[in-house]
Amino acid sequence: MKREELVELFEKKVRTERQIPTARDIDKDPRFPSYRKFKKSFGSKRIRQAEELKKIVDQYKIKFKIDELFCKDCNFNKLECGRKLEECKEQGELYIKILKGELQNH
Repeated sequence: MKREELVELFEKKVRTERQIPTARDIDKDPRFPSYRKFKKSFGSKRIRQAEELKKIVDQYKIKFKIDELFCKDCNFNKLECGRKLEECKEQGELYIKILKGELQNH
């Protein structure tokens, strides 16, 4: 499997499972070669340090943290509201503007 294909699979796994995969996660996934072979393709002690994968890890870690904080700051009980995070974020324009620093104190 080509390196580019592995990068695409890795990013797809991150997006789908909403977490950064571990070696065990990769070994369990039939779409990936073994973690050892996967790691060999990137020539890094830790695959997360490989340039292409580090970009993905950094990008999604920030996104997942924002999502976590968005839900944590909500007035509704996360376990009982039954809403999807993306729906809430669409309606949370003010919250997003505050996070981005687009609003100034009056």
